[in-house]
Amino acid sequence: MKRIVCLAVIILFAKPVMAAKPLFGIGELSANSPRALQVSSIFEERVSSLIREIDKFSQINMLESGLSDFDCLEEKCVLRFASAAEMQLLVLGSFDDRGDEIVLDVSAYGIDFPFNERKFYNYKMAIPLSDTLGAAEYSYIFEEHAIRFTSGFLKRFSHISLFKINNSRLELEDAAAPDGKYFIYRKGQGGLFSKAGEVNVSSGIITSLDYSNPAEGDFVLVSYKEEALFLDDFMYGRKREIVFGHMSWDEKLYAALAIVPGSAVMPVAAPFAYFASSDWPGLMLWSLNALPYICLEVDGFARRLNTKHDMSKTGRSNYRFAWYMLVSGGGSLFVDAFANRYIENAANYIDGQQPYMGSDFLAGYLALTTAGGCHFYKGYRFWGYLYFHSVNLLTYSLIREYTFHKDRKERLAFIGSVLGAVKLTEFIHGMLLPYRIKNGKPAGPQENLTIAPLVSLNEDSSVIAGLQFVLRF
Repeated sequence: MKRIVCLAVIILFAKPVMAAKPLFGIGELSANSPRALQVSSIFEERVSSLIREIDKFSQINMLESGLSDFDCLEEKCVLRFASAAEMQLLVLGSFDDRGDEIVLDVSAYGIDFPFNERKFYNYKMAIPLSDTLGAAEYSYIFEEHAIRFTSGFLKRFSHISLFKINNSRLELEDAAAPDGKYFIYRKGQGGLFSKAGEVNVSSGIITSLDYSNPAEGDFVLVSYKEEALFLDDFMYGRKREIVFGHMSWDEKLYAALAIVPGSAVMPVAAPFAYFASSDWPGLMLWSLNALPYICLEVDGFARRLNTKHDMSKTGRSNYRFAWYMLVSGGGSLFVDAFANRYIENAANYIDGQQPYMGSDFLAGYLALTTAGGCHFYKGYRFWGYLYFHSVNLLTYSLIREYTFHKDRKERLAFIGSVLGAVKLTEFIHGMLLPYRIKNGKPAGPQENLTIAPLVSLNEDSSVIAGLQFVLRF
């Protein structure tokens, strides 16, 4: 009885008076080591700071200290407290120190409708840690994850807001109405809710209204996607400044001119670079994807050296393609051999600012002059190899068609047009992609919908195979 009374007192004092904004609180962020405790404090302080800067929420401070005195740290107890305190948003989580990494597992709970005390967002990341990291790098890493977590739950969070319609304007009880579509809900019997109408808003003005039967207590759901997108842009721009720095035009020109000799020495330099950086996946991918083209390149030059007179058409095709590979075709794999290590260092805040990285000029230059180089430069190996094969195969087809049937101009024009379309797509796609510099790796499902293969055995030992779908809500 004493514990219940004390918790009630905490609720009365913790609950802000006349709080029009939704209430936000951070519960227990457990840690299993002094290092994990230190970084959890950085994470908690930064999330709280972001919520204050957004200025869309009211916060309940010292939530954990008040509850820990009464041994109310379990999820069910904290959720009951949050509901009694009329909170809308609660954060709980843990920091698991595993020596060479910390697994961050943090969740956001919605207390009111439409979540009804359910977890609606989970952020679980394995964060690699190195002995070379200092205090500044630790701060950068967990500030980044605090921003990404905050952005993630803001994209999915919504809460009840009462409203009024005055002079064709939608006025919410706690904020101005952002542009967009609002569904109007009404509470019915048994705590059920139903849709009562629909409103479209532009610059605060209602542009369309489907709401014929207004009633007291009707409400809309307010979201925070604009604030989340702002945090995404802020984090990306801030990290680029930290890990890439500024390149002079001399450095950009030097890097651009180095692509041609880099393409020429790629068959030797690339495997050496993969080996030196212990990039075994990169070395394996290079072996599987590059060797057929290197063989064609070697064959083309060998045929030329061994033939004093006219070569066969196949020999001439291979010889011309060999020159393409020497000057340009291997440039993208030369870029990948070095850029992938720099991208990983940038993602993990290792060795300060990375040389020759982060230049949009170089990214565009590589997209125009190499096959997949822009994507490798930004850290996307799948897309890099996709464009590498597409452009190289189309180039070889064009060269071969010209060598064998130069009089078939329509076919030459068709292959050339397809090659041009692929290069244009590569350029646009590559320039739109961000640099792949996010820290950490997902340690669990990050999206609401997960699709995975399923294999199971029946009682009679027969096999069932298929796909399983998991929808989190």
